[in-house]
Amino acid sequence: MIVLPRYAGKTIFILGLGKTGLSAAQSFGAVGATLFGWDDGAAARETAKDFLTVKPADELPPCDAIFVSPGIPESHSAFFFTRDLPRLNDVDLLYEAHPNAHYIGITGTNGKSTTTALMDHVLTQADVPHQMGGNIGVPVLSLNPPKVGERVVLELSSYQLDLVEQMRVSTAAMLNITPDHLDRHGTMARYVAAKQKIFARQQSDDHAIIGLDDAFCQSVYQDLLIEGGRHLLPLSTERSLDFGVFVKDGVLYDALTSGIQAVLSMTECPRLPGQHNAQNAAAVYAMARAEGLEISRIVSALKTFPGLAHRQEWIAQEQGVVYINDSKATNKDAAARALSSYDHIFWILGGKPKEDDLSSLALYYPKIKGAYCIGEAGPSFHRQLTAAGVPAWHSKTLSQAVADARQAALSAGGGVVLLSPACASFDQFDHYEHRGEVFRKTVLDLMGA
Repeated sequence: MIVLPRYAGKTIFILGLGKTGLSAAQSFGAVGATLFGWDDGAAARETAKDFLTVKPADELPPCDAIFVSPGIPESHSAFFFTRDLPRLNDVDLLYEAHPNAHYIGITGTNGKSTTTALMDHVLTQADVPHQMGGNIGVPVLSLNPPKVGERVVLELSSYQLDLVEQMRVSTAAMLNITPDHLDRHGTMARYVAAKQKIFARQQSDDHAIIGLDDAFCQSVYQDLLIEGGRHLLPLSTERSLDFGVFVKDGVLYDALTSGIQAVLSMTECPRLPGQHNAQNAAAVYAMARAEGLEISRIVSALKTFPGLAHRQEWIAQEQGVVYINDSKATNKDAAARALSSYDHIFWILGGKPKEDDLSSLALYYPKIKGAYCIGEAGPSFHRQLTAAGVPAWHSKTLSQAVADARQAALSAGGGVVLLSPACASFDQFDHYEHRGEVFRKTVLDLMGA
């Protein structure tokens, strides 16, 4: 746990009582701060009673500051009643407590969790002391106080970065940017600006690693190129680079020093399928090189990555049918990455839609042998796919969709049963992990495993 001595004796209001808010309550509570808090969810308020006094913002006594959890939108009514209070966030509090620690940060619309886990794996295999947290699961204030020489690897979402004003990230990576979370940020310009804050306050010996395969990241790259003051390392999986790290024809190339060196065939990384995972691997390779790791150790570690749950996770295989859990694919761009990675696909999709129109995925329709639509988006997706000539069924529930897809794949003599929903999970499940766990259990139960 990160201890926050500056706030001893202070009165703090915590807005948002999920994992991040509760971790903050523990850190503040450890130094004797007086704590009030609020969450719009009754279950979260009940859980938080063990850590603080639950009280809405309009009933607060005088407070010294408000701690804002990343999921709280600027439109929340509590900000009206606390508008004069300094705002605190977990990432800046970590940095304030340990400003001399070495931070490695990863952001991007898609792939940041896999990239963070992959960086963790590479550092582990290379015997580099480190710990990992942030958006990937462990709240940053629940990390251990960083030791001298230890790296702190953080997955940073746009919600977190939007709040950050102090954190300096020594090695920072931006993978990609596509439209997402516009209900929170309002415009793409604000979304990009939030992401770009991962590079703010970097100094001359810091590294900024940026993918160049989308227009938004290209614009950020040009901004940083003009700004100067750091080591700038570009990535691409779509073109060769004179300087940087790139993937061409399934081979990872290092062009960071003299000349261009082929270092790895992506076929040697079975748990990193597809172009999007090639981008993740390229980003980790660049970060690891920036951290001074030997090429041989980086490559060896990339080959042994076991994969990450719910991100194109291999579940099982029977009679030529492979089952892939990509429940984390909660938008169309993430689903496109999965669809591009396989052939003979029996696709399970649907849930609570972020966007209703599937037309941007039409490029992958020839790969789809059957589509099984579930959840709130099920009827619309079924209509769209049927109209486009894709064999589609409205299976309604995930369990029924798995049974339908499995039977069709076995009858066809093989294929890939792919859960890649292109939707949020909250219509039928608690979260995407819950959805993925139900998929895994259903597959294994049907197989009798």
